[in-house]
Amino acid sequence: MNAPYVHIRKNGESYDVKGDTRRMLGHRIPDNNDDGIYCEWQWLEDRLIVSIDRYGFYPVYYFSMPDEFAISTSLFKLVELGAPVTLDEEALSVFFRIGFFISDDTPFEAIKAIPPCSKFEWVKGKLNLSRSRSIMKENHMDWKSAIDGYISLLKQSIKRREPKNNDFALPLSGGIDSRHILLELHSLGYRPEHCVTTRYYSPIAYEDDKIAELVTKSLSLKHVMLDQHQSRIDTELRKNQKTNFCSDEHTWFMVVADYLEGKVETVYDGIGGDVLTRGFLTEKRLELFQSARLNELASHFMTEGREKILKTIFMPKYYHKFSREKAIHHLGLELKHHVNAPNPISSFMFANRTRREVALCPYCILQGVDNVYSPYLDKNVYDFLTSLSANFLIGKNLQEDAMRIEFPEYSSIPFAKKMEKPIVYDQAQFRRFAIELLKYSYKEKSFGFIRPGFLLPRILRSIIDSKYSINISWFGPFATYLIQFDSFCRKGASGFNTDSNIMKKN
Repeated sequence: MNAPYVHIRKNGESYDVKGDTRRMLGHRIPDNNDDGIYCEWQWLEDRLIVSIDRYGFYPVYYFSMPDEFAISTSLFKLVELGAPVTLDEEALSVFFRIGFFISDDTPFEAIKAIPPCSKFEWVKGKLNLSRSRSIMKENHMDWKSAIDGYISLLKQSIKRREPKNNDFALPLSGGIDSRHILLELHSLGYRPEHCVTTRYYSPIAYEDDKIAELVTKSLSLKHVMLDQHQSRIDTELRKNQKTNFCSDEHTWFMVVADYLEGKVETVYDGIGGDVLTRGFLTEKRLELFQSARLNELASHFMTEGREKILKTIFMPKYYHKFSREKAIHHLGLELKHHVNAPNPISSFMFANRTRREVALCPYCILQGVDNVYSPYLDKNVYDFLTSLSANFLIGKNLQEDAMRIEFPEYSSIPFAKKMEKPIVYDQAQFRRFAIELLKYSYKEKSFGFIRPGFLLPRILRSIIDSKYSINISWFGPFATYLIQFDSFCRKGASGFNTDSNIMKKN
């Protein structure tokens, strides 16, 4: 509830103003003022002027009503200030099926995320908003030129974002994005004080810890390995609050935020690298885009397995409210905006999943860090990569080829891949989560959206049946989200617990 905000009400010819009349959040790049990830607002007598980064990545929300306007980083704050909590059924129908909100949606009709915009003003009681959708012209080149251009521009981006000293952190996975940033920083003479790698909650298992350790050893860097030692349900509840109910991911990252808070002023994040070069690009999706079969493509993003889960877990009236038909229609309209992009899959995923979900990790969960630099979001890097066509990139890996050319001495270190079978099967962790979920559901005394006949038997079986207990890992987080979200809808901001360690405080 202490989130930055400004709330304005028109009162005749004057205005009642509460909160921050001027606020700058995030960072700008000094030699390129419209570059960086930020949101800034300023109240000037009869108008509020809002500026946001060109991608709309800094997570800020608003509601606008006749003669009233409020903006904040917290959805909870906006509800406390009076924003209506009527559910946005189309928005939620998409979120429940693909795991992220699209466009400017939030769970509530009246609250929207600030979009990438060329103009955003609230003037004399009226909202003046002009949304920006930049589609780059296709750039034709050979593969060597693409690699050379990518290497040169990423190096330039990191030079624009050099740390003040070595007291900075880099969350290091076993993948490409964070490694490339680390190698570029190291080549410039910078050695992070904190290279941090996180193990995931069981049963998800990657090789990140082993692969990242190979990288840090090769560079003689200190490597911090973080385990998921916190209560799973506490972490789920905190994550849902931190992300304003706008993400089904990032629970694993909470331990990183806790570790880094107060330790460093600067963190480097690899957001955008994969989606701008290779991520989510398949021949099937590309063919559906190029033939403009957008409803079919929307359906393609929604798996049958997830649909069965929704049909089983939801009360029938809510399954109908958040129907698949609504989701397909709503998602299809957003897909239409990306048809003419050189790489429509990348364009859609960047503007939606990356902006509305992935960005919550560095720019919401890590809000305790002053500067979170994202080199792949550099204006020149972005413009270059989004000009490459899907047909040019498909089946190739621009980042991996570039790293092997630029840093051949580290090319023998492999990249992590998701394990086909979990290597961590922690029955004690599963049982603990089930017991916590049982206590939490009892405390809230309402399942809201969930069929009681679905949840209780499965929780109890996860407690007593060791062979079944792994199932809590798929239905537990979703059930926690739905119970907590229902609690917020029923109690409103004033009656909703936004403290950390919720289970310990109740």
